[in-house]
Amino acid sequence: MKFSVKNINKTLGLDLSETEIKKLLAKMGIDCKDNKALIPAYRTDVLHEVDLAEDVAIAYGYNKFIPELPQISTIGREDDLAIRKRKIAEILIGLDLLEISTYHLSTKEKQFKNLNIKEFKPMMIEVEDSKTENNILRASLFPQSIKVLSENSTA
Repeated sequence: MKFSVKNINKTLGLDLSETEIKKLLAKMGIDCKDNKALIPAYRTDVLHEVDLAEDVAIAYGYNKFIPELPQISTIGREDDLAIRKRKIAEILIGLDLLEISTYHLSTKEKQFKNLNIKEFKPMMIEVEDSKTENNILRASLFPQSIKVLSENSTA
């Protein structure tokens, strides 16, 4: 992964040389060659240059950073869409409705056979090498909603 000494220094508010950054990355198990970080396969957490900056900060030592207030001022507030969603959820809860959460993956049996529905191939997306019995993307919320209802009824 390519990285920029300038960007890492800007992100961290430091003035480290390229050699110092390479030494700090080496402490974190990341070798460097020609301004590229050679990220080991087991470091699946390193996705972007900012992740390299984080590793530099860890190796540098968080306790060495001097806390300072940013030179910008902002006012935080809840997103308008989030406000609308929350209000709708509160109204639905007030009407005694329940929210359920189910898996995105299902089986052909649950989606079609149990409900006596004919399989509709264009609607069905199959997953290759699924690690569980669930091997298709659910085509409808109905079958899993029925399953949740049947498992949670008190009748």
